[in-house]
Amino acid sequence: LKTHDNVRKLAHALSHNTTVTTLSLSCNRLDDACVTIIAESLCHRTSLREIKLSCSDIGVNGVRSLCEVITRNTDLTGLD
Repeated sequence: LKTHDNVRKLAHALSHNTTVTTLSLSCNRLDDACVTIIAESLCHRTSLREIKLSCSDIGVNGVRSLCEVITRNTDLTGLD
């Protein structure tokens, strides 16, 4: 799940998600650009409550994107 095109497809699905509550993307070596794409899709209300991104290549920009999601989407309560 490394290419940005695949991540965009996942992000689109997440933005329309009504059933998945936990998503584990751990150990996928997602970079800042990938995390930002996913984060943008989570700014909108979804059923997702927890996202796991441990063992990723997330840098400062990716963390900033995730922080923005947390402040906008109060439904997302778990981030690993």
